[in-house]
Parts: sequence; structure tokens; C-alpha cells
Amino acid sequence: MAQHLGQAVDEVRRKENKALQAAGDDRLKGTRYDWLRNPASKDTDDRRAFDALRQGELKTARAWALKETVMDLYTYVYEGPARKHFHWW
Repeated sequence: MAQHLGQAVDEVRRKENKALQAAGDDRLKGTRYDWLRNPASKDTDDRRAFDALRQGELKTARAWALKETVMDLYTYVYEGPARKHFHWW
């Protein structure tokens, strides 16, 4: 599931990057691995730059946020709370 979510985020990023570059905006250029990496594994400078990027009104940021919400399912030990989280999502 995590692989599919990552691929979905990357697909959104590619389409949005293409549209932004056509308009002369290079914000997403070279950020592929920033969206795919685990946020906990980033150093402070990378985390600050990424936080500034994801605070914008980007479709990629929205897709990434949805992916991170779904990834919370992996933290549940019991099925009941996991199902509740899934239905909330």
C-alpha cells in the first residue's frame, strides 16, 4: 500500500510540475525525493525547506498530506481503532 501511495504522490507531482514549469514556476523542480522520503529521516535544513514547500497551495502537498494520514494506519496495533481511522479518512 505504501508503494502505491508514493507512486500516486509522484504522479501528482509530475503533472503539477509540468503545469507550473509551463507557467515559469520551478518550485517543484528537483523535489521528487523530498516528497517520497520519510519526514523523520530529513535533517533540519531539508525539513525547513520542505515545510515551506508543503505549506503552499500545491496539489502535491495535498496528496502528500493524504498519504501521511493513511500511513498512520500502520501505527495501530488493534483492528478496531485502525478501522475507525480508515473510515474517518
